[in-house]
Parts: sequence; C-alpha cells; structure tokens
Amino acid sequence: MWFAACTVLLAALAAISDFRKGEIPNHLTLPVLVAAPVAHFWVHGPTGALFALAGVVGAGLGPYVLFRARALGGGDVKLFAAMGGLTGLAIGLEIVVVAMALGSLQALVVLAVKGRLTAVLQNAATVAVNMVRPRHRRVAVLPESLSHIRLGPAIFVGAVLVLVTSW
Repeated sequence: MWFAACTVLLAALAAISDFRKGEIPNHLTLPVLVAAPVAHFWVHGPTGALFALAGVVGAGLGPYVLFRARALGGGDVKLFAAMGGLTGLAIGLEIVVVAMALGSLQALVVLAVKGRLTAVLQNAATVAVNMVRPRHRRVAVLPESLSHIRLGPAIFVGAVLVLVTSW
C-alpha cells in the first residue's frame, strides 16, 4: 500500500511540474529510481529488489524507445521507470499503457480545439509512411510542424486509475 501511495504522490508532483513548467525534473524521478529497489529489498529481500528492477526496466523500455525516436520527453521516461520500480513490472506496464492512451486522447482533444488536428494527423501519416519508404523517397517533415503535449497530467490520471483498480 505504501508503494502505491508513493507512486500516486510521485505522479502528482510530476504532473504539477509538467503542467506548470513543461518538464519533469530529475530531482523528482532519479531518487525514486534508486530508492525503489532498495526499499523493495528492505521489505521483501532479494526477490523484492528483482521485482523493482524488472519494473524499472519493463516500464521504462517502451517509453525509452519513444524518447529515442523523439516522440517522448526524457522526464516522462524516467517517471515511467520510477513508477515501475515502485509498482513492479505488471502494474508499471499497465500504467504506461493507460497513461499513453489518455495522453493520445488528450492530444486529439487539444489539437482539435486549436484547429491543428488535420495538419498533425497528416504529419503523423507522413512519418509513418517514411518508415517504409527508401531513404531517397522519404518526404521531409519540418520539426516546427510537429506538436508537443505535456504528458504529466495524463500519467497521473493513468497511475491513479490503474492503482485504484489493481490494489
């Protein structure tokens, strides 16, 4: 129960920071990345530490791939990994999936309200088609034509939804 409470608190603080400043700071996520396996080791022994490490790697891997593709911020990746360390692999992955679904819904609504949904969907289609085109036939997508959203609030809501239904 304490690990779930820490996860919700971490997600809430990250959501507030992301909403206000557009970033999730390292001083919020990195200590949890270290402390979660140690705390699980202290409570559950070596199995607990492996449980937490599996959560860190499992919940952080997919977001890290998106980060490398410039589709997600580094703070989001560290937040997902830290929450995976607190909750373990299964719940950590569930938080990632629910939060990304909520973030996608948030992006669609925000872009529709701003009148940019069609342009962003066209850019997304171009990026997707470029992945299967030969290099010499790829269409350039200007970075300024892409759109960014603050995912922290969606991660918080996703974490709360998953934890309320899981614990």
